[in-house]
Amino acid sequence: MVHMRSDEGYLKRMTLSEHARRELLDFFKMIVWFALLFFGLRTFVVEGFEIQGNSMEPTLESNERLFVFKFLYRFDDVQRGDVIVFLYPEDMSRRFIKRVIGLPGDTVEIQDGKVLVNGQVLEEKYIEERYVRPSENVAKRTVSDGCFYVLGDHRSVSSDSRGGWVVPRNNIIGKAVLRFWPVTRIGLV
Repeated sequence: MVHMRSDEGYLKRMTLSEHARRELLDFFKMIVWFALLFFGLRTFVVEGFEIQGNSMEPTLESNERLFVFKFLYRFDDVQRGDVIVFLYPEDMSRRFIKRVIGLPGDTVEIQDGKVLVNGQVLEEKYIEERYVRPSENVAKRTVSDGCFYVLGDHRSVSSDSRGGWVVPRNNIIGKAVLRFWPVTRIGLV
């Protein structure tokens, strides 16, 4: 013989228990969706990046933080002058940030500290004289298809394409767009 309880307290406890399980399940679903959204945004849309070193001074200083927009180059081409974050071609575990100087097919050279692209002196308003080596000369180089020639804005300390490497398109993580730290320097890159 099966004994059935008609005790109201038992039914309330059962209802509360089911309610708690549902609430807990909803909470876990929310956490999973939040995690998927967060990692999806970070993977495909935007990622925070911290500047380490002074190779991009005066444009970007060490310890500044900025947002790198990853999706922009899905809709637009990389442009000369863009500041990009990329995987360093000689050690893919490292991320660098530099300015695009040469596009695929361009010839780039440096004569007496001045950058020439396709034989024309590149006007670089973002460069300060004190960050350039006036006697520097780098032989002419044609940028390979699907690659980009990059330079740091602080030319006297930057490790960049003058070292013989270029950045393949597949190494580009995204375009540096917005500085958000420190608060006193919030703004577009």
